Amino acid sequence: MAVPPPVPYSFIMTRPLQVALAFAVLVAGCPTIMTSQQSAVAATSRRAAAAEAKVAQDADWGIVRVEDAALRFARTAPNALLAGITLTPMEWANVNEIKRQYTLDLNEMGNDRRTADGANEPEGRFVARIDARRLRLRGDVRDVLSAPKQVRLDRRVLGRIE
Repeated sequence: MAVPPPVPYSFIMTRPLQVALAFAVLVAGCPTIMTSQQSAVAATSRRAAAAEAKVAQDADWGIVRVEDAALRFARTAPNALLAGITLTPMEWANVNEIKRQYTLDLNEMGNDRRTADGANEPEGRFVARIDARRLRLRGDVRDVLSAPKQVRLDRRVLGRIE
């Protein structure tokens, strides 16, 4: 016969009530009563389980915060990359086309992350995809620039890396 889980109680039992409960347990198979020590152990285990669930949730939120920060940083990359470099109208037209495509790619990545497809992505993979796209942007912009401007861009990029 399956025994139901114990039920905690916090009231003082009188002797007649104890006898009636003991009889009910023997005859009808009613749930058993926990002692105060068993009740404390059960409460402690529930608290521990809740704490573990909170740690897991906080870790998930930490990942989301890192991904959001990477996306925000990536959105400012094109303008920061070209700050202080004077471009010709033809270079501006090419750079603006590259920036438009880059923005579309980032928006698509951000939307994918919010859907079920991105939710199953391994931890850190989203940030790696954004970094790879930023490197591709840097290369595309560099290819559009003239040789002296490429040198200036390379110095700026290396200055940030080192």
